[in-house]
Amino acid sequence: MSLRSWLLARGSAPFELRYGVDVTIGRGHTCELSLYSSMLSREHARVRWENGRPVLFDLDSLNGTFVGLDKVARHTLSDGDVVRLGDISLLYRVSHDAPAALADDEEPSPTPSPVAAAAAEEAEEAEPTNETRIYSRTAVLHQRVFDYDELGWLVERAEPWADALRHEALVGADLGRWFDAIGRDEAVLWSLLGLGVLRPRDWRVALRGMSPAQVVQACQVTRRAEKLRARLEGHQVVWNEMAALRYQVRQGPVFKPLRQVARAYRPGVGLDELTPGRLALELEQIYAPELAGAPLEGELRRLQVLGVLAPTPGRGAEAWFALDWGDGTVELSRRGRAMLEGFRLEE
Repeated sequence: MSLRSWLLARGSAPFELRYGVDVTIGRGHTCELSLYSSMLSREHARVRWENGRPVLFDLDSLNGTFVGLDKVARHTLSDGDVVRLGDISLLYRVSHDAPAALADDEEPSPTPSPVAAAAAEEAEEAEPTNETRIYSRTAVLHQRVFDYDELGWLVERAEPWADALRHEALVGADLGRWFDAIGRDEAVLWSLLGLGVLRPRDWRVALRGMSPAQVVQACQVTRRAEKLRARLEGHQVVWNEMAALRYQVRQGPVFKPLRQVARAYRPGVGLDELTPGRLALELEQIYAPELAGAPLEGELRRLQVLGVLAPTPGRGAEAWFALDWGDGTVELSRRGRAMLEGFRLEE
């Protein structure tokens, strides 16, 4: 008999979390688990399944979501966790059969059940988890998340195409002339698009199916190209690209949801777990359901044009734009990850 998952509240029958079925918790009548308390938001939290395990998300609630003493934005539930939503406490249990209901005066206890404890002992490897932990802003700053030279990093990677970057036609109005001058080298074209030196003029126009000449006409030179050219020519260049990127992202409706996504992952290495596919899923199902469909697709395309998302190395036109954001043609860029880390410091 397989293990089943339950949420228990005082004086109520156990609520079963069925595998693969999302559950919204709050005081709203449309919630799958509707609880009455003036301290609960209408939609306070949600449980969603990832890799066979239930993950608890706070839905930007007024009074927050806590597991034990820790305020969390995202937490993979483990047997015995006590979840506090406003003034209501829920006990998460794993068992073969429905556990006994809590009495009206019984406080949830964080002690794991014997069944789950035995199962944990038998497990050969612990399943990786994404618990949100408490980190101070000072600790994040000490990780030096912004301590990198973006232009220096670009110079290293752009060195094989330095001649194409220095060509005077690159900054002209007609990129077709530049493309002719470099021998219509497609490898250079896709590499410079991947580095953000070139970018599509319009996120509404996909590059898939275009000839290289058409792709060139659909693109424009970015400001980072100008800075990169100056650095390649030996000039001292100072440029706060991160400030410019953050300003551009702020102009779209996905800005606030992106901040929520960033804060749901552990500072530093936590964002290594975030892929474009997972980002799209969490925005659609958790943080920005109002954008689901074409609006969210447009925002993801805009993020790629801005350089938050980038083509996976070796990919060409099929990465502009991905048919499925989880298909591996696109990745979270280095500067995109740095931007998300920076969102933690804005509270």
